[in-house]
Amino acid sequence: MPLLTRDGAIEGQVSETKLQVVVDWYKQHFQVDLTQFPLWSVIEELRLVANTTKHAEGSAARQLRTVHPELFQNPLVRQVDPNTPVFHMPVHLPLGGDGLYVTGDDFRTYQKAAEELFAWLTKHFEDNGDQYYPR
Repeated sequence: MPLLTRDGAIEGQVSETKLQVVVDWYKQHFQVDLTQFPLWSVIEELRLVANTTKHAEGSAARQLRTVHPELFQNPLVRQVDPNTPVFHMPVHLPLGGDGLYVTGDDFRTYQKAAEELFAWLTKHFEDNGDQYYPR
């Protein structure tokens, strides 16, 4: 989140800012609700992927399993038999390629959503260029 807050001077440790803090700050100071971004659910999912990658098994992994359980199944298994059920296995070494499987297609989906979020924000500020920010 540092780039979303770099020029905004959110108090505290910017590198440790939680996404909800950024959402609240943008709403308060720029009158823009980031959660209204059409692909916000993908941004939220990306947050869960990042936290699962960082922390392995935990609350983010549990939440991610409910929205995208296929990320916990090796894509080779999905290729062989797409109907193979996803078994719950704890994530131990996600950075080592064990337990969390983000494919190229998944990555491109997350990349596209992040790029479109910045385009959406840019449009907001262009459309509201006569406003004084931050408030």
